Amino acid sequence: EEAALRLARIVESRAGAADAERLLLAVREHNKGALRVRLILAESYLRTGRLDEASTLMGEALALAPTLAGVRLLDARIRDAGGDIRGAQRVLQELVRDHPGEARYRLYLSDAQLRLGDLSAARRTVEAVLADDADNLQAQMTLARLDVHEHKFGDALMRLARIIELAPDDPKVHALRGDALLAAGKPGEAVAAYDVAFAAAPGAALVIALARAERASGAPDRASSRLHEWLEQHPNDTSVSLVVAATKQSDGSIADAALGYEEVLAKVPNNVVALNNLAWIYHDRGDLRALAYAKRAYEIAATSLVVADTYGWLQVLHGSLEQGLKLLERTASAAPNAMEIQYHLAYALVRV
Repeated sequence: EEAALRLARIVESRAGAADAERLLLAVREHNKGALRVRLILAESYLRTGRLDEASTLMGEALALAPTLAGVRLLDARIRDAGGDIRGAQRVLQELVRDHPGEARYRLYLSDAQLRLGDLSAARRTVEAVLADDADNLQAQMTLARLDVHEHKFGDALMRLARIIELAPDDPKVHALRGDALLAAGKPGEAVAAYDVAFAAAPGAALVIALARAERASGAPDRASSRLHEWLEQHPNDTSVSLVVAATKQSDGSIADAALGYEEVLAKVPNNVVALNNLAWIYHDRGDLRALAYAKRAYEIAATSLVVADTYGWLQVLHGSLEQGLKLLERTASAAPNAMEIQYHLAYALVRV
């Protein structure tokens, strides 16, 4: 295995990543115990959005080393990327229990708790990190992020000012300051903060953030130009393509939005966002593919409440009332404050 990994690095430098991948896949096929090869491939697939393949390799890695912390952490990250945030949280809670002194597991856990909306648990988790290491930069940034989610924008900006003094050149800090300013209703200042971050570390997430801030500051043309300029240089960046399509959809350019989502699916057939949004567009058009696309999205990301709501609702509207009702009941129970989901359930109950 070690020889294969070294050879793969040489092949990648001389022939490219695709040839190195083929080599590692051959090793995986002929060496059933090659754990590191499986982890490297899974990490690569996670990084490039090939989540089905990443999950398959993750299953093989877990069978080989179910208790190894690095394997379990990668499992949590792949679950998270695939929309199974609760599954990721469960794995991370086990890691924190088994390795209480390892700060990074707590930080991953706090991030999952934050995105699940359990802000108090996220704050307790990150404060446990700071109790051991008061200068932990990532923990301080997570607290600032929590302040933003709790609409404590003044606290977030003061905390970020102190963090910038500690790490003035860290683009992640400036990007988070942009998030805080945008949430606080200061899009012009947010653009300036994002620009600093982008100059240091250009990337798709920052392009998207900049475009969002520019639209909010009254410069939609500049936002659109920025996204298209990025796509000209990175034509396979589906994350930005999705934002372009979603923007067209919200602006009422439905035909262009549908074309954009279809182009994403041509590159990534199992992209859940494109499948889910196309299901809605096709439904509004009377296109019979709507239910099939909603079903595909649900099969890939059944734990996503948005996806489950779409599939349940379209089942109700397309005549599968009982199946749709059951799914909407489960979804509404998990999201009691989501008014659209509650409306869909109420409509289905009236139809029974």
